[in-house]
Amino acid sequence: MPSENIRGNETDIPVQISGFSDLDDSEKAAINKIIVNYIKRYKEITLNMQRFELHLKKIHAQEKSEKYQIDAKLRDSGKVYGASLVGRHLLTAVDEVLKKIEHEISK
Repeated sequence: MPSENIRGNETDIPVQISGFSDLDDSEKAAINKIIVNYIKRYKEITLNMQRFELHLKKIHAQEKSEKYQIDAKLRDSGKVYGASLVGRHLLTAVDEVLKKIEHEISK
């Protein structure tokens, strides 16, 4: 699956997202906004954030009952924080998995 990077003014770390190429532009924009907002939060609570990765996998692609697996990974000063989640609502699942990463960092 091709991957995309979020660049420019939004983040100053490498952000790699993969598995999102089949989504429409409005879903991609919403996910991009969620990611950027969480990265801003992560910057406040990490020492030296180096890389962020987010991967989407459809595990059940039947119309009106899709299930998504979201995997996230954040590298900070040699530590790796990871979270995974399966959910039916894509935007909610992305938000929840990023919230899990934030919780892991805060421990």
